[in-house]
Amino acid sequence: MLTSQRLRTGFDYPSGKAYGSAEKAWRTLQGLEVLWPDERDLTRMNAVLAGLLLEGAAPELAAVGLGNLVKDHLRTPLDAHKLTELLEPFGLRPKRLLGNPTIRQSVSTILTSWKESVERELLQPAIPRAEARDLVDQLQDSRGLPLFVIGSGGGGKSAVLYQAVDRIEADGWPVLALRLDRIEPFSSTTELGQRRNLDVSPVTALAAVAQGGPSVLVIDQLDALSLASEFSALAPRNMVQSWATSGERG
Repeated sequence: MLTSQRLRTGFDYPSGKAYGSAEKAWRTLQGLEVLWPDERDLTRMNAVLAGLLLEGAAPELAAVGLGNLVKDHLRTPLDAHKLTELLEPFGLRPKRLLGNPTIRQSVSTILTSWKESVERELLQPAIPRAEARDLVDQLQDSRGLPLFVIGSGGGGKSAVLYQAVDRIEADGWPVLALRLDRIEPFSSTTELGQRRNLDVSPVTALAAVAQGGPSVLVIDQLDALSLASEFSALAPRNMVQSWATSGERG
C-alpha cells in the first residue's frame, strides 16, 4: 500500500500512461532490481585497472599493493617516476599494454575466428535484422551498461550479434568476440583470456586496444558459462558483473 501522496503521485504515471493499469505497473516494479556499486564492484574495478597498468603480480594482488603504497605515502607527491620507484619493492612495474601491437593483433585474430564460426551457420544470402540496428543504437547510448540478446535456440541471436558487430566495426570501435561453448573450463576472466592466447583478461586486452575510447566485448553463447567455468550456478551473473564493472560495453 502506498503510504504517502508523493508515492501515489509517482505511481500514477507508470500505472496510467506507461503501462495502462496499476496491476501491470506493480508487476513490472516488482521485477526490477536496483543495484549500486558495492565494495566487491570496486574491488573488481581496481583489479581490472591494476591488470591493465601493472605487471609482476596477479591483478587482485597488484591492486592491494598499490592501495597500500598510496596509504603509506599520503604526503608524498606521486608522479609516474615516483610510483615506479615505490612499486619496485612490491615486485610491480608499469605494464606496456596500451596500444600494444601484439595485443591488437590477438584481439583482431580472435574476432576473425568468431566471425568465421558464425558465418558457417548463417543463411545465405543474409537476412538483414532490424534487431541488429536496434542493438547498435542501444550500444551507442548504453554508457557502458551490459546488453543482452535473448531468444530461443536457433532464433538467430548470433546472426543479430554478427550484423551488429559489422556495424559497430564500421564506426571504428574495437571489438572482441568470444563463444563460450567452444572454450575449455576456466575459473577467472584472466584464465579465459589465456584460453584464447591472451596474457590478460579479455576486458584488459580490449581496454589496451581501445586506449580510452569506446569498445565492445561480445560474449556469445553466454548460457554455456555454467559449463565453461568452474564456478557455481551463479557463474553467469558473477562473470557478467566482473565484465560490467570494467566499464566495457558488450
